[in-house]
Amino acid sequence: DLARRLREELPDAYLMFDNHSIRYFADVDYSLELCKAVAQYNPYWIEEPLCPECLDGYVRIKGETGLKIAGGEHMYTRWPVKAFLDRKCIDYLQCDPTWCGGISEWLKICELARQYPGVKVVPHITSPWLVAPHCVASQPDKLCPILEYNVEGGKETLDGRMSRSAGGQMVMTMPEAPGI
Repeated sequence: DLARRLREELPDAYLMFDNHSIRYFADVDYSLELCKAVAQYNPYWIEEPLCPECLDGYVRIKGETGLKIAGGEHMYTRWPVKAFLDRKCIDYLQCDPTWCGGISEWLKICELARQYPGVKVVPHITSPWLVAPHCVASQPDKLCPILEYNVEGGKETLDGRMSRSAGGQMVMTMPEAPGI
């Protein structure tokens, strides 16, 4: 009902649904039912439909729904990412540059993603709040088309840098001083 109401009120909005990886159980049937229920409302993506340890579940959800799947926030190196990419069950990688092994490992994940046509990287953003924007700014728009903006915790750090473009999109002004 919530998805239906959102779509009715916001017919042109990008609706992104986050299952928060159902962290404590890998209930593929439950997640699949949920994904099928929201599919009719044209979600932009389903984020972390299952815990990252449930690769076969991701494959099943992707195969049975055809929805765009985002995930990787809780993948901590390129090796689990590669398994998801090889199985073609993830469309948007959300590896967090501060959690996945640092900026160097995140850049290796981006290099890996380039080998899989159509896969995008939209990193999860957390403290320190300027790490992900710096990372996204270092990559081509084709690979990293958007930046997650987390209104929790880091809002004050990013607020003065966010504005609306002439086309109506939110944009961020990057710091000019060195460092993060």
